[in-house]
Amino acid sequence: MSREEAAEAGGISPNFLGQVERGESEPGLQSIFSIAKGLRLSPCALLTDKEEDPNLLKKTQQLVANATPDQLTLLYRIAKVIVG
Repeated sequence: MSREEAAEAGGISPNFLGQVERGESEPGLQSIFSIAKGLRLSPCALLTDKEEDPNLLKKTQQLVANATPDQLTLLYRIAKVIVG
């Protein structure tokens, strides 16, 4: 899948997606969801490192799936502080 196809499927611009890929732009929560949609991945897949803990993605998906909107906001803020 090309960057253009992924961006179109996610409803974002190819330029923005390229900036995120190169680390030139930090996506907000809505952009993470849009990027994940365009790549046909879960948002959790963009936020986790599956190589370190094979169960980490599943654990994170379960947490996110059960979170309230306020908890999702808090999870995002915590992840942003940790990741930078």
